[in-house]
Amino acid sequence: SLDKVIATGIPALIFLIAKGIKIGKHEGKIDLKDIKRWRELSNKLGSKLILPVDFIDEDRRSVSKLPSNKLLLDIGPKSLNGFEKIILNSKKIVVKGTPGVYEDERFRDGTKRVLESIAKSKGFSVVLGGDTTSALKLLNIDKSRFSFVSLSGGTALAYLAGKRLIGVEVLGKWKL
Repeated sequence: SLDKVIATGIPALIFLIAKGIKIGKHEGKIDLKDIKRWRELSNKLGSKLILPVDFIDEDRRSVSKLPSNKLLLDIGPKSLNGFEKIILNSKKIVVKGTPGVYEDERFRDGTKRVLESIAKSKGFSVVLGGDTTSALKLLNIDKSRFSFVSLSGGTALAYLAGKRLIGVEVLGKWKL
């Protein structure tokens, strides 16, 4: 069971849109075909869903008032401080994806600080997905500081959620 779900990056922006919040310029860059599912998930999670309260825009300015006429490319300092406190006090942490456009050094602070907080935490930590593992490498964060690291992202999350994975079932039937 989940105590809290911290959403960052594009998922955070989609959750905000699903809640009826206009985000501005970035809205035209996001695929909203599944917005109904996002709205349902947001409602299901309720107060467990933690979203950013501020962002860093394409001009590297902190933005806490939406909509913004600039692209939102990282989470802001207020969000980071709140997320770090939650992470450091968590017993189990699963991360998939990055808070910011970590490939651009101007927008990697959120990703670096979130991953460093997870590495410092005493909780069991699972890092999933190609972008997240690439960020570890780029930011020189040793993957041995985490309990488990996998390139698999969405499928691993589905597995952790108890979803049926046909490939795993087939492998289980093979006699070695």
